[in-house]
Amino acid sequence: LNEWMTEDQAQRVIFNLQHIDATGMARNQRIHEYLVYGMPLTVDRGGRQETPTVRFIDFDHPEPGAGLNEYVVTTQFRVRRGNERGSDRTTEDDERVVKPDLVLFVNGIPLVVMEAKSPSLLEVWKAKAVRQLLRYQEAGPEWHGTGAPELFDTNLMCVALCGADAAYAAIGAPENAYAQWKSTEPFSTPAFEQRFGMPPEGQARLIGGLLNPPVLVDILRDFVVYEPERGRLVKKLPRYQQYRAVRHAIDRVLIGRTPSERGGVVWHTQGSGKSLTMLFLATKLRRSPALQNPMIVVVTDR
Repeated sequence: LNEWMTEDQAQRVIFNLQHIDATGMARNQRIHEYLVYGMPLTVDRGGRQETPTVRFIDFDHPEPGAGLNEYVVTTQFRVRRGNERGSDRTTEDDERVVKPDLVLFVNGIPLVVMEAKSPSLLEVWKAKAVRQLLRYQEAGPEWHGTGAPELFDTNLMCVALCGADAAYAAIGAPENAYAQWKSTEPFSTPAFEQRFGMPPEGQARLIGGLLNPPVLVDILRDFVVYEPERGRLVKKLPRYQQYRAVRHAIDRVLIGRTPSERGGVVWHTQGSGKSLTMLFLATKLRRSPALQNPMIVVVTDR
């Protein structure tokens, strides 16, 4: 991704990411912007100062094996806290241990933290998983000193799953914000079964649909919003309906030959995120090289 970069320069980039002058959600936002848009790095080239942009993700070739991205899934990824030294605690509820069940890395960057629970817990499985994820994040004063918030500096989303079901949300989100992902696009049901060897049911639907590398990288790039709400910064991710609507709208705009083929209607219920869908769509339209930075007109009723 950065063939010009030396090892020393790479260490400077890592240092810069780890020493962002912000905390909490503002820190996550700053790092997110670097991951998406790149990080300017001043270097000396033959006595001349230049500022190339460091790339972290190969967004143009997201398919595994097709581009330069490395996708790694870890199990029981152990993060040592400052006051933990060389112990081997294995108790699940030991609050001195930070050991997420699954962590998804892209190019060495932890983007997704996942917590798995037994389906035998029935309806409380999600509450237990989300509570553990919030503890890892130190998302409230009651968890101060019991987690590893640095693991979530680069986080795109958190996932709770139990075999029979799965749900996702952004960092800091309460349990009622964790939502299912019911779309398997770009796979049809038969293509999904052929690719993954199982039907899109239970947790497999979210794993194969949302965590499919091209979809995950696409969401990282164009479907994340940070918005102030009631005095605090909130991170918002798309629901599967919004993601699907934007994908289909982009396809119509790029493939349609006539205005009627390019146009269409997206139906929303009240309060279901129309503004966010338009924002995601505008981002994708401006991103498309074929449209050459188009003018976007937004008509509102207020």
